Amino acid sequence: MEKDAKKAAEEMAAQVHKARDFEAKAAAPETYTVKAGDTLTAIAEKYFGPGASYDKIFEANKDILDSPDDIKVGQELKIPKS
Repeated sequence: MEKDAKKAAEEMAAQVHKARDFEAKAAAPETYTVKAGDTLTAIAEKYFGPGASYDKIFEANKDILDSPDDIKVGQELKIPKS
C-alpha cells in the first residue's frame, strides 16, 4: 500500500511539473527576427491581422527600442499575446 501511495505521489509530481512547463511556454512571448524592409506595422499585421497597430509590439520591446521607427535587421522582437 505504501508503494502505491509513493508511486501515485511521484506520478502527480510529474504531472504538476509538465503543467508548469506548459504554462511557462504559453505565457512566454513569441519572438520575431527583423528582416530587411520590415516595419513594426507590417509585423503587427502579420501577427494580429490587417489594420493592427504596432503599439503592443513597441511596448513589449521598449527595452531595446527607443522609437517605433528604430528597428534594425537582426533584432529579436518579443511578440506579445494578442
